[in-house]
Amino acid sequence: MGTQVKNTAAGYKIGTAASQKIGLFGATPVVQPSGAAQAAVTLTAATVATANGSDAGTTQTLANALKTALNAVIADNVAMAALVNKLRTDLVAIGGIKGAA
Repeated sequence: MGTQVKNTAAGYKIGTAASQKIGLFGATPVVQPSGAAQAAVTLTAATVATANGSDAGTTQTLANALKTALNAVIADNVAMAALVNKLRTDLVAIGGIKGAA
């Protein structure tokens, strides 16, 4: 049986199982995309201590804190880019977006 459209009390459903294929705007129908790259991104809470002096020790401590915070931001950016790329790939696959001009 093909993909079903059902009118339920909560509204319309397109497909009643993840295994039913859907395609939009002439795209080849595919099953519901899935994968680890679709997982929610948990952002790192990065904070940087402020320096209360100008000695070399405080400067090095602050520089290390900045480096740690920057590395956390970079890791978060990589995770978000992976999620965005996976969402784009999945939308192109079902015909939700064209993907290119």
